[in-house]
Amino acid sequence: MSTGKLNYHLEQLKGLIEKNSNQHYVLTPFGKKAVEHLDLIEQKISPEDEKYVKIATLSQKTSLQPIVKAFLTISIVLSAVLITVWSYLAYIIISEGGPVIVYILLPVLIAVGFGLLGTLVYALVRAPSWVKRFEQKFFGENSHKGLNFFPALLGLIKY
Repeated sequence: MSTGKLNYHLEQLKGLIEKNSNQHYVLTPFGKKAVEHLDLIEQKISPEDEKYVKIATLSQKTSLQPIVKAFLTISIVLSAVLITVWSYLAYIIISEGGPVIVYILLPVLIAVGFGLLGTLVYALVRAPSWVKRFEQKFFGENSHKGLNFFPALLGLIKY
């Protein structure tokens, strides 16, 4: 775990932990009570509570949505750059002259670029719903172990 992540989580536990005279982290009296309450909750979980425990667990798991959104955003930027370059080339070819094939090819490339750009923007807007369906289909409603494994496998999230 990186120092930044550790410091973030230690900050989140303020009031539950503190440093003692030896500079070690220990539970505060309130932190000890919180642990006792968590132990009681864990002991009293009924079979019908398991459903809610799974929902709460799922909400804490890593999702593919940030990765997909970042990929789509980068793709949109690159598509816009390509369209700009192709448009500039078309301007140069029109003003300076060029082979006939270029007069045909560049408008086709620009049209394909705008089509791709529109598709990527649409996918970015719709990403949360289709990524959620993808996660449910491939990782299942009750099996969410793959959600932490897949991003780590891609090397995009460090654990």
